[in-house]
Amino acid sequence: MQRGIASMLVRLALFCAQPFLSQAEDATPHNASLLQTWHKTDTGHTRHTPHSGNTKNDPRTGKSDCPCVGATGHSDEYGFFCKAWNQWEARCTTKAPPSHCKSEWCYINPNTCDRPYHVGKNSKNLHYSYATCGFLDTYSDSPLERVLSRSMLRISYANITGDNGWGPAAFEQFMFRVFDAHNVTFQEVPISNESRRIFPNSNCSACVHEVALNGTDICMTPMWETTQRLKLNEFTVQVDHDVFYLVVKVKTKANGSESWLHALQKTFAPFEPKVWILIIVVGLLAAFTHYIIDRNDPKGPLAGLNTVSAAAHCVYESFLSLCTGGSGTSEKVVTNPSKIMHLGLSFFILVIICTYTASLTDYLVSSADTGQIHSLDAAIKQRMKICGSMNIGNTMAFLKPEIESLWVDAVTSKDVVDGMDNGLCDVAIMAEDCLKAAQAGLYSNDDRHCNKMTVGKAVFTLGLSVPVNSAVQQAMSWAMVRQMEHGTWLFEASKAKARLVPASLCATSEGGMQKTAMKVQDVEGVAMLAV
Repeated sequence: MQRGIASMLVRLALFCAQPFLSQAEDATPHNASLLQTWHKTDTGHTRHTPHSGNTKNDPRTGKSDCPCVGATGHSDEYGFFCKAWNQWEARCTTKAPPSHCKSEWCYINPNTCDRPYHVGKNSKNLHYSYATCGFLDTYSDSPLERVLSRSMLRISYANITGDNGWGPAAFEQFMFRVFDAHNVTFQEVPISNESRRIFPNSNCSACVHEVALNGTDICMTPMWETTQRLKLNEFTVQVDHDVFYLVVKVKTKANGSESWLHALQKTFAPFEPKVWILIIVVGLLAAFTHYIIDRNDPKGPLAGLNTVSAAAHCVYESFLSLCTGGSGTSEKVVTNPSKIMHLGLSFFILVIICTYTASLTDYLVSSADTGQIHSLDAAIKQRMKICGSMNIGNTMAFLKPEIESLWVDAVTSKDVVDGMDNGLCDVAIMAEDCLKAAQAGLYSNDDRHCNKMTVGKAVFTLGLSVPVNSAVQQAMSWAMVRQMEHGTWLFEASKAKARLVPASLCATSEGGMQKTAMKVQDVEGVAMLAV
């Protein structure tokens, strides 16, 4: 009887001591004194002393391929079965407790566990698992974090020119934030002459090759994930992407005179033919209604006119109203039906004139500068030479095999736009951000590239990331994603853009077209009609 009471008191004391034992930073499987029933077997494997009872179907004992140490018997000792043992920690009683506070875990025997487990922090002889209890382990130090904190990373820079102006600076600051967050130590190493010899025209590809040679661990310059580079080495998660468009020279009126017929046609361009037909039909209906209402009025505008003259007068008044924005000034509106008819016509005229004015202005001003062509297919059909970075040549040949004979390699985006100016090519494929950089004067310090614009839909998209040593690829990508989830990349990117990329020198509207004032050529068609 006394032994039973003593045993109960010991168990009660151990249970009550758990809140204090678990408040330490290392509060999970970490106290060897609580595992008095463990011992070494003859074979050297660790196991739990058998207890009576069968808990085969008890979810508290863990999965069958990784049983808790208390699975062979009933035990209430700390960590012997699945339970949220950390709920007594001080930090778990706050208003915003860590996620692991409500997660269940138990001690396991690593020799009989086929699920993820971790070694205790204070005792390497203890092992615990959240997975066997059906919970994620958000408590333990991630193996990925340990990989980073225990590594001396070698970093290299692929100095590039003619890019978007802000990418490398933003990425460098972003990576320094990643390194600081995970206690990563690093040292800079140069790219070897061997790698530069193999890729003399691309510092980025040379840096990828250097990682593949194990001469460095990571390149600190974001670059396109091309098929050639992905064959050489693994890359981290993408931090951004570039969208590529067809870039053409602007076709302005200064480049040539227009025919009188084309100038005349522009007057009617804001509306499609069906709209003009509708306007004519409405005008004729208004004239007919006018004739029906006023033909028998002795004091009306049709008094004294024969049928033909009266009909002609109604048509004239109707279309005069459409052209002048009023319901006619030479007539007297007397009867109520005539007033209703003129009110309806006036509203129609108001809508048409406002719409036409807005459409005409947009057409004459916005389309003052238009592209030579409007699609990549049209450029290929016309056998135009196409400039583009040598790094995307293979991609374009895959997307459009017929482009291979038309392709002109360029080393940088600066060379792409210069090639268009120098006559090496007619059009180009380039990233939208790089065209914006050119039009901001980053390539030439002037507005010479304002004569270019993007046309059509995006041709393709390439992700931006960096090559990394395979030993730290997963860990580095994980660390980068963590920072991106906190908005670090967006913050650094916006800061670099504001600091390094000036405003466009082209006073551009969206889409890259240069705004211009309306010129004489824009309204010469209207003048012809008036004359």
